[in-house]
Amino acid sequence: RFSVQVRGGSPIFSQSLRTVRLVVAIAGAGEWGEVPMKIPRVKALTFDIGGTVFDWRGTIEAELQALSSNRNVELDARQFASDWRGGMFANLALVKSGELPRMNADELHRMVLDEVLETHSSLELSGDERDALNQIWHRLHTWPDAVEAIHKLRGSYAVNVLTVQLCHRR
Repeated sequence: RFSVQVRGGSPIFSQSLRTVRLVVAIAGAGEWGEVPMKIPRVKALTFDIGGTVFDWRGTIEAELQALSSNRNVELDARQFASDWRGGMFANLALVKSGELPRMNADELHRMVLDEVLETHSSLELSGDERDALNQIWHRLHTWPDAVEAIHKLRGSYAVNVLTVQLCHRR
């Protein structure tokens, strides 16, 4: 764990960096820790946006809690969210290996949603309701400090974000 420290200011990405693995290519870099905004010889920062910029878990859990509450059913929203996201990555590996046909992240999430709903059978959704729930991945909330932090980082570095590799149909 570490935070990027602005000289004379408070840490940025304070909440986001709890889960981020910031990849910095530095020749002869020292230990991780609080660092000044400008690190000598570092020209670019690259990081994953899935849990760094977007609070996917919080967004998905809140949606599932509201859905299950409206239907008066018991649901472990945290486990459901974990199963859904984990299943997507497991199936993405199968797509990459050729065991599953090429598909994009929306198709992967939708396929896994059907599987997860079988395990979490207290929540019953029609096909249209499943399609609507699957769209939550396009409405993820950001961490409160993420956007401002990226803008600050861009003042000193080239900043690149990474996300799930989409496997488009050919």
